[in-house]
Order: sequence, then structure tokens, then C-alpha cells
Amino acid sequence: MMDIFFLSFNESNREKNWLLLKSRFPHSRHIHGVKGVALAHFMCAQLSKTPYFFVVNGDNEILKSFQFQLPSPLAPAVYTWRSLNPVNQLIYGFGGIKLFWKQTAFAFSRGIDVSTSLNIPYKIVPEMASVTHFNASPLEAWRGAFRECVKLSSRCITRQHDRETKERLEIWCEEGRESPFGSYSVLGARQGRTYGLKYRDCPKSLRKINDFQWLKSYFLKNVVSDHSIPTDYTNPV
Repeated sequence: MMDIFFLSFNESNREKNWLLLKSRFPHSRHIHGVKGVALAHFMCAQLSKTPYFFVVNGDNEILKSFQFQLPSPLAPAVYTWRSLNPVNQLIYGFGGIKLFWKQTAFAFSRGIDVSTSLNIPYKIVPEMASVTHFNASPLEAWRGAFRECVKLSSRCITRQHDRETKERLEIWCEEGRESPFGSYSVLGARQGRTYGLKYRDCPKSLRKINDFQWLKSYFLKNVVSDHSIPTDYTNPV
């Protein structure tokens, strides 16, 4: 069995998801509070004692049927399992469980998207492994949608397919308002699309989406202070 890391920052449901993972896979390790997405993944690589390691995000609820089985044949690559988005029902790699080759650790900081920017193949495992509960609060729903739609609209995801990207972006920006904090997700998606198009040629600005403190400040300024709060507003943080 390869190492399993549960990577969390300030997700509202992280403890519930961690206990579920730990109960089924006791050798899992929890890394919490590392600032910066690339640095957090680099730390996992540094701590890993196996040539590959799994990463489970803090908002990820693994399915009862899922087992951490290695793809066959196994080759140097990033493997991503499909995950259900509970807001708009999309099923793809957003927030999904990933398997990294440890030798790529030095390159985590090079791209906007940690998983697809490495100089090795990016492979989708067709199995759905988890539900990504990114909509546990207004901030989290907005943040998850904003980050993903910046990536989709700026075309910074390596080897992405234009038609598929366009379809996903449209669904993010239009569907799911009836879900818990779904209006924040749609708002975040639309603001992320605008930001991604504006800064698509500015990597420095795009990399800010991996700084959760910057994202919180952006949310407070452009949603709360700017009175863009959806009608189902409760508590922004």
C-alpha cells in the first residue's frame, strides 16, 4: 500500500471526512494548515516513504466502495479518480483523489494547477471515488468554484480539451443554485471566469488562486463588501 495523505486547510467538514478515511485506512496521515497548495503537496512528497503517494483533500468524502488500488500498469504519471460535485452534479477530476509519483515533488510549484502542470502524463481513472463537499459554507462554495473556473477560463490546465472545458464552465456558471450554498458557487464560478479571462496571460496573478488567505480577502472584498451576496446569504465565513 502506498502512503495516503489527507490534506486540509480550513474546510468545515474536514474532521468528519478525516475520521471516515482513518477508520477504513488507519495508516493514513493528516497534514493540516500548510499555506499554499504547491507547498502542501511538496510536504506530502517529502514525508512519503513510498515511491507513489495518494492525496485526499479535506472536503473529500470517500465512497464506501472505494479502495486505494494502484492502476495497472503503473507508470510515472499523475492519476486522478473522478469525484461527484454535489452542487451541479458534474463528475470529473475536480477535487478528486490523486496519486502522485514522488519524483515529481521538485516541480509542484511550476504551474497554476498542481496536478496537470508536471512534465509527466496526467491520467484519469474512470472510477468515481468520492464526493467533493466543497459547498460546506458560503466561503468554501465560492472559493472552490472561483478557483476551478479561473483554471477553466484561463486555459491554464495542460492538455485540456476546449469543448469539454467550455461545457464544464457553462455548467459551473449556470447550475446548482438550489443546492446548499449553491448561489455562492455560481457567483464564484462567474467571478472566476471573469478573473481567468482577464489574467490568462499573467501567471503571477493566476497563481494567487492557490493562496487561501488571498482568496478569503478577495471574497470579503468582492462578495461581502461589494454587496454581491446571493439572496440565500447566511454567514460569509
